[in-house]
Amino acid sequence: MVTAALAVPTLVVGLLLPGVAAAKATKPPKGVAGSCTSLTGNINSTVTISGCSPEAAVGATGGTFNFSSGAASGSSSVAWTDGVITTFSFGGKEESPMKGTKANKKFLCAPTDEIEFLLKGKVGKNPSGNTGISGSETGFAGKVKADVCVDDSGNVSLRTGVFTL
Repeated sequence: MVTAALAVPTLVVGLLLPGVAAAKATKPPKGVAGSCTSLTGNINSTVTISGCSPEAAVGATGGTFNFSSGAASGSSSVAWTDGVITTFSFGGKEESPMKGTKANKKFLCAPTDEIEFLLKGKVGKNPSGNTGISGSETGFAGKVKADVCVDDSGNVSLRTGVFTL
């Protein structure tokens, strides 16, 4: 009888411990909104983004990415100089200097530019939005927005001076 009385508490403890012992999975850090002040390079190759803040989000103030050879939509990844990679989807609207035979009033880039691309997109939530983050880094998150001007050689610049991500 004593053996049976001891077996019941042991069984209960054995059933409860796995739930208690199982550690909760650590959530990835939430990314933060940021902005960059410079975009240079060529739409058909590598584009460099710099002047980005907050630096602590990815441990760097700049990186490189591709616009998928000038695609009007898709996804791209910024490879930051410290190894973090931020992936975002994008789409947008393209404006040309001329609309038929008349000047396009919506085209706001320099007269020497051939395309104005109003880029809009989104960085995915972590861990897919930012990989390689470590320490106190959080990565970027949220909306991506930029007004990009492209000249006849494919060189890019920011019309408004801000690339939000």
